[in-house]
Amino acid sequence: YDLSVRYYPILRDSPVLLPPILSSLSGTSGLQHPHPRMRSRACYLLLKLIKSIPTVLREYAETAVNGIQSLLSNPTAFPIEPDDKLYLFEAIGILLGKTGMEASEQQGYLTAVMTPHVRFIEEILASPDAKQNPETFGAALAASISAIAFLRKGFKNPCQEVQAVLLETVSICLRVLQALPEGDEVRSKTLIFLQRMILCLGPQVLPSMPPFLDLLITHCTNQDVLDVSHLLNQLCSKFKGRAIDAVDPAVSPFLRKCYSLMPTFDEVVDHGDIPPHLLTEQLSIKKISYAFLQHVATYQVTPVLLSSNNISSLEQVLQYMSEGALNVQEPILKKTCIMFFRELVDQWAADGRMPNEQVAVHRGFNQFIGDTIVPGLIKAILDSSFNEKDAMQARSVTQVAKLLSVLREKRGETEY
Repeated sequence: YDLSVRYYPILRDSPVLLPPILSSLSGTSGLQHPHPRMRSRACYLLLKLIKSIPTVLREYAETAVNGIQSLLSNPTAFPIEPDDKLYLFEAIGILLGKTGMEASEQQGYLTAVMTPHVRFIEEILASPDAKQNPETFGAALAASISAIAFLRKGFKNPCQEVQAVLLETVSICLRVLQALPEGDEVRSKTLIFLQRMILCLGPQVLPSMPPFLDLLITHCTNQDVLDVSHLLNQLCSKFKGRAIDAVDPAVSPFLRKCYSLMPTFDEVVDHGDIPPHLLTEQLSIKKISYAFLQHVATYQVTPVLLSSNNISSLEQVLQYMSEGALNVQEPILKKTCIMFFRELVDQWAADGRMPNEQVAVHRGFNQFIGDTIVPGLIKAILDSSFNEKDAMQARSVTQVAKLLSVLREKRGETEY
């Protein structure tokens, strides 16, 4: 089997050799072999083979999908490890999405594959034992979510019929997260699922995002807060202004969660000496929150900072980012914060760029830039400890120059 996969060009040029190989891989010498190691390798190598020659497999696709599905639906007769099942789900996705099937055929087979899977999830959710034994049931539900995510990998630009089937799985995944939001594995697989559905379904996922983000932010820990931030950043970069309604309710809760996860130094009494590992942990959380706010500004999602949900925290946000721009010594974080202010100046500094009811906010923002940010940045560059030969420091100087250029363009030559 290893040789068959390695020399797949021979199979591509001579497809007549494929039937015995596929039959053997999926039969008692492969997926149904009594030895678990053989079953595991067969799952992996079948996926590799399908990935290598998807278009050649068109005439075998229906048979292969039905055969794999029959194995997955009989776990007692053909026990396959959860991780190996993911290979098979991905293989089904490729057979449906990349072998040239008609849209109606894709939809029909995908529905047939998903139906027993969805029923399994619904049975677990309906079981009264699910919340009493969250570890066992959570692992099963997480595996189901992961399987759907892997199934999607075969569809790069799915047709509307396929999108309709996949969109239904979003609500099912939300039910799983609502049932077991404290399960680390459930949250982890949900984050992967959402990141892939964003790529697959596009703006159709946006109306469903607020409840997902609410639960993910509320229950995230130091272990998965970075993944949550990646999801928020992906929404901003992928959809830009269209993501405003989805991201808006999550801004303040996410920043509060980041703050709550930062280590405190209340117990440090040795003349203010802070252990290095605590400083590293604090800096890593700051990096996450700085990057999120920079994405908000860069991708034109800044109206969320002025919404009724977040405007009361705007001053704290500006102070927080100014600390990063002026006081944090890490060059990458400093550059991130300066870029944040550069984007805000570009979008807010000019007269008339904010709604009339936010004139006071506009005036206060310009004053903050002129009184705090610009003098602080210039002072930092002129400081004797500043190393202008350091490449990362030089990048910060470039960002300061761009900030000043934008400020002059928006406010005129004599403003500051």
